[in-house]
Amino acid sequence: MTLFDELKRRNVIRVALAYLAGAWLLIQVLETLFPIFDLQETAIRIVVIILAIGFLPALAVSWVFELTPEGLKKDKDAVVGRTDTRKIDRLIIVFLVLGIGYFAVDKFIIDPKTDQQEIDLAVERAKKEALIASYGDKKIVVLPFENLTGDPTEDYFSHGMAEELLEFLQRIPELLVVSRTTGQLLKEGNLSVTEIAAKVDATHVLEGSFRKSGDTYRITAQLIAADADAHLFSETYDRRPADILELQTEIAARVADAMAVELVYQEQPADVNPEAYENYQRGRYLLDQAKDTDESIGESLALLKRAVELEPDWVPGISQLARAHWRRGNISSAEQRKANLEEIRRLVARLNELDPSGTHANSWNTLLAYRIDGDYFAAARHAEAALTADPYNLPMLRVTANLLGHLGREEEAIVVGRYVLAHDPACNICINNIAYVLRQMGRYQDAAELLETSLEWYPQENGIYWQIGAAWLGAGEAERALEAFEMLEDESSRRFARLFALHTLGRSEEFEREFEILRNSPERSLEGVTRVYAWSGDMDAAFAGMEQMIVEMGPETTAMLLESQFYVRMRKDPRWDQFLNEYGIRKQSAPRAPFDPVLPAVIEAELYLQRQASGDSMRP
Repeated sequence: MTLFDELKRRNVIRVALAYLAGAWLLIQVLETLFPIFDLQETAIRIVVIILAIGFLPALAVSWVFELTPEGLKKDKDAVVGRTDTRKIDRLIIVFLVLGIGYFAVDKFIIDPKTDQQEIDLAVERAKKEALIASYGDKKIVVLPFENLTGDPTEDYFSHGMAEELLEFLQRIPELLVVSRTTGQLLKEGNLSVTEIAAKVDATHVLEGSFRKSGDTYRITAQLIAADADAHLFSETYDRRPADILELQTEIAARVADAMAVELVYQEQPADVNPEAYENYQRGRYLLDQAKDTDESIGESLALLKRAVELEPDWVPGISQLARAHWRRGNISSAEQRKANLEEIRRLVARLNELDPSGTHANSWNTLLAYRIDGDYFAAARHAEAALTADPYNLPMLRVTANLLGHLGREEEAIVVGRYVLAHDPACNICINNIAYVLRQMGRYQDAAELLETSLEWYPQENGIYWQIGAAWLGAGEAERALEAFEMLEDESSRRFARLFALHTLGRSEEFEREFEILRNSPERSLEGVTRVYAWSGDMDAAFAGMEQMIVEMGPETTAMLLESQFYVRMRKDPRWDQFLNEYGIRKQSAPRAPFDPVLPAVIEAELYLQRQASGDSMRP
């Protein structure tokens, strides 16, 4: 008898076929079930390995033993009939039928659905990536309209026209619209249209002018293709103040048509009292000039109060009045700030009555919960509502970027922050906010390079040089840090900042000489001197300084030490944890508030690609 005949007699071949058929069927089923329980491909591989290891032992058992009606018996003791072999044959047939059935269901029912889902995902991803690419020829700058009346008090009108047009155009997903702050600086720079477009890498510029005759405005608007310096349209309109809102919609629609995009129209009240609207525009214009003085804020408040008196249910007017009170709080005494906050809460309560699901109400709810109440859970909930109402609201997105950073979601904060900055590259606050997150993540070089871009817009800005220098120090570029510190105009600030770079560069004699001057200066700061000790590695003096700070200013003043890069060497000292424990100073971990806002498609696309690159396909 040949080996093959013996294998047949002992049913080894039948067992092998049954084992392979059963193993194949098991693997197919598990491939379907495992993802439901969030088990990855590694689990499938483990099962395959176990089955492969078990194959040879199964054959060995079938060689030694036989399946009989009385159970397993050794081959020499077993009497095997056709009934017993048929049981194995039937088992093979059952496995094969089940396998073929599963294959048919998977191929013709499940698989097409899966394929379609994958196709839909791929199409959606392609749409998002195409959307990013579509910005290539759809970047527009809206400049304040030129005031040709000869009356500077009419400047508010040019500012208001541009602001309203921006609010319409910024809601178009395919369009990158450069925001007000940047547009204003570009207008003040006396640049040509071509130079303006090149400054912000825009392809189109919308500009205009206006004159006034009696109670009628003659308004000219023109859209220019920057690369060809050619007018795509130029229109002149004669309108009464009551018709300005309607005109702004008309101009925005004309721009959208010329740029081959669809205007996302958001209805505004067509019957706003003209006097209320004028007071509203004048008040907002004063606020936007960023002059935090009693005179400027007081005048703005008076104008906006009058607008709300005339239109008590007009949501934008109430929101701007709340903003004026918020700005007034920056220049008020503690008692006045309390009164301002009470008025803001009253106005926000009114917004919640008038439009509880709107952007204005929920933006204010977010700001109060986040900045005043410290309630991150409520802030996240209100921010979600605000962005659901208007995902393209830049001020709300700026707050969202900050909120994400405080929730420990730094990468998302940077993506949202850069989106806002792309629309408003001259926004100094936006630059500083992103740079802060980058520094917290240890990405000091990225922070320094970003901070330097603000000098393109504010070359005389003195304070930014300290931040740039500090970021370059963190990046290990002490020479570049020293260059930045040397640009500080105030001599005492410059000498103080230089100390950190001088010590890092090993210029010991200069460091000791200038540090001695600082220590003996009547204007010296205890925290500043302590910071230098910490940076230079004089730990005894640094801890002594911190002890004195606790005595003079209280434990809460040392919270900055947990964040500042200048105290990083102290954290390695054994006394650091002991010091924190002694005074109950602890760095609070980021709150884990759930936050899943609706964001512009471009941001969603970048976050999707970011998660794919990191292997995390789930939204946090």
